[in-house]
Amino acid sequence: MKHFRRILTGSGCRTVLILAAVVSLASSLGDSTAATPSAPSSRPLAAFDAKLEIDIEDGEVELTATFSLVPGDDKINPITDAIALHLKGGAGDFSLKLPAGSLKSERNGTFQFRGNIEGVKLLAAVRPLRTGTFELEIVTEGANLRGMANPVTINLRIGSYGGSQSVRAKIE
Repeated sequence: MKHFRRILTGSGCRTVLILAAVVSLASSLGDSTAATPSAPSSRPLAAFDAKLEIDIEDGEVELTATFSLVPGDDKINPITDAIALHLKGGAGDFSLKLPAGSLKSERNGTFQFRGNIEGVKLLAAVRPLRTGTFELEIVTEGANLRGMANPVTINLRIGSYGGSQSVRAKIE
């Protein structure tokens, strides 16, 4: 996972934590309420598929996922919605929450966050894929991942939408 260090500390880096979301140009953005990853989802995701890499010693997480909203229900706003992630596997347990307003719109249509949350280095970006479909990539450095083991359950919340998936992570 040496590429994490390059992304986090290298010059010219674009993002470290990428939260990618895609909203159809024809879709209107709607308001959603913030929620924690442990709270039940009021609006389930239609699809959620994720890949996860973890470096326990360096506290690095690389999560890449796609998720879709129920057709006709594609109203998230990455700029105003809180985003929460919870990973649980073995004795390990890791959560992070990007407060509403953390992501900023970039020129290329991506929404990004770059910074620290509770001592963990993070970067986020949201990009379009197709109507109601979103891509999520999260990379961290300095997270407490002790005890994390397979299988790992991933819980994602964005605004009032949520989804969960159990994955077999690549763990170093």
